[in-house]
Amino acid sequence: MLQLLLESEINRLSVWCNPVNEPNRTPAPGAVEKSVAPDEWNRLLQRTWRISPAVAVHMGERFKLPHVQAEITKLVRGDPRMVVDVPEALHFLLGDRLDASSKGLLKWLPVWAAVPPVTALVYFQPRYGNHPLLLQYAMRVLEQHPVELTFFFVPQVVQALRVDDTGYVERFIFETSKISQLFCHQIIWNMKANTYKDDDAVGHSRSSIVR
Repeated sequence: MLQLLLESEINRLSVWCNPVNEPNRTPAPGAVEKSVAPDEWNRLLQRTWRISPAVAVHMGERFKLPHVQAEITKLVRGDPRMVVDVPEALHFLLGDRLDASSKGLLKWLPVWAAVPPVTALVYFQPRYGNHPLLLQYAMRVLEQHPVELTFFFVPQVVQALRVDDTGYVERFIFETSKISQLFCHQIIWNMKANTYKDDDAVGHSRSSIVR
């Protein structure tokens, strides 16, 4: 495990040391990683999980191999309690869309650590089915981050408003606009900039919030 993590870090730093990829200046990537068979990966991840579940989750951030992702997903869903304080683990708990196999795991969301605002906004998309627990988690995350940080994700907030069937995003905009006039102006500007036209050249947007 330590060899793999050290090699990953060296390869990451080598990009900064050699951004134009000049020959003979970068070490051969992935020598240790390539020597690990899929079955060995599973045993390694299980051992890492017993030592530190957080490290096991972060290995999934560094190693994008399908069998690595699948094993970490299995570990996280098997015992979510071990990683409720690891925001990055939520991706492995939920996956890329909400399906029947993961709905029972949503009971952990009220105590799950906060993901970045841009990640929380993804959970408003239709592929997550507007599940109440997931929407409430996303709202909690957006509300607990300072407006100075959320301000950088105004375009994503506006896009989330397009599919805001339950009104959660609209409420977040109203409440945040009360404490930040700059946020309010940026929301209005982005909504006007993102208004689209249909085949009859009629403009559409969630303009009721602007009014």
